[in-house]
Amino acid sequence: MAVLLDTSCLFALLDKDDRHHKDTIKFVESTNEALIVPDVILPESSYLVNKYLSVEVEVKLLSSIKVGELALESFLPTDLERVIELISTYKGEKIGFVDASIVAIAERLKITKILTLDKHFHLIRPRHITAFEIYPA
Repeated sequence: MAVLLDTSCLFALLDKDDRHHKDTIKFVESTNEALIVPDVILPESSYLVNKYLSVEVEVKLLSSIKVGELALESFLPTDLERVIELISTYKGEKIGFVDASIVAIAERLKITKILTLDKHFHLIRPRHITAFEIYPA
């Protein structure tokens, strides 16, 4: 199987000073599952890494995707209908485009695990399972 990464944990993986760094590293090192970066988080992640860490760390992130250490999954036009539905359904929780896209991609790929620090993923009821497994716990 695979694990989808959210911006929050991708940043925590790269930032040694982040309070969640050790937990996210521990999870990544303990799993044999593919780590998938949804392409919708890449602009935001790249920007944050460049701004708060360094251009060298940004290049390291992009290179890890290029060589396949992290897989890149594309948002498809067919995901848009589900994204609209999720944003409308969870408007009180302010689920935005990026997080709704992560859910839509997870549903399409039948992925059950998300690596994220965002608590609202616990509230979302995916179509293919009762609830996502959220890491780090």
